[in-house]
Amino acid sequence: MSKIKFLSLLAMALLVFACGKDDDDNGLDVAELSNLQYTGSSAMLTVSWDAFEGAMMYVVYVDDLYATDGMETSVMLGDLEDGAVITIEAYADFDEEILIAKGEITFDASNAGGSGEGSGEVGEVSNLSLSENHGMVTLLWDAYTGAKSYMVFVGDEAVSTIPISGNSHVFNDLEDGAELTVKAYSDPEITDLIAEGTITYSAE
Repeated sequence: MSKIKFLSLLAMALLVFACGKDDDDNGLDVAELSNLQYTGSSAMLTVSWDAFEGAMMYVVYVDDLYATDGMETSVMLGDLEDGAVITIEAYADFDEEILIAKGEITFDASNAGGSGEGSGEVGEVSNLSLSENHGMVTLLWDAYTGAKSYMVFVGDEAVSTIPISGNSHVFNDLEDGAELTVKAYSDPEITDLIAEGTITYSAE
């Protein structure tokens, strides 16, 4: 094989390799998302990051499993295990083909803001009551002074990933004997627990 032919084949091989590499990462360097942080507890965590120029959508993964996506620069995640790895990917398109930035943070339950326990003495949410109508159960409680948001739990499981601003919640399906807990927080990010109350549901 002549030297010229060998060099030609080598050049073609390098070109094919380069093209294949560009196809994998869209020919763009993947930057790093900045100011990636979280507040809250394992039951309800708010993850936020700085907006990345050119990003049209963000995709969130927890331990490599898809969690959610959207155009906002913050998400709320629930029921996280200690050590869970949260990954944020920023795309320049809505088809998740042009990855332009990425960030990763590990959840440390012992270091979570407020750890879901609040910063002071925990008071009591009072006058919890239940009423049932056509199979729907309404839970009511007195507004707690200083509370900006509430979370409702059935056992240890939150009924929603979004905090409640009012003082009621409607259940479509409850098991007899279910223990319902209302937790009041002094902040919308639900990092400072200031009161809680519990009631048990008895089917009529």
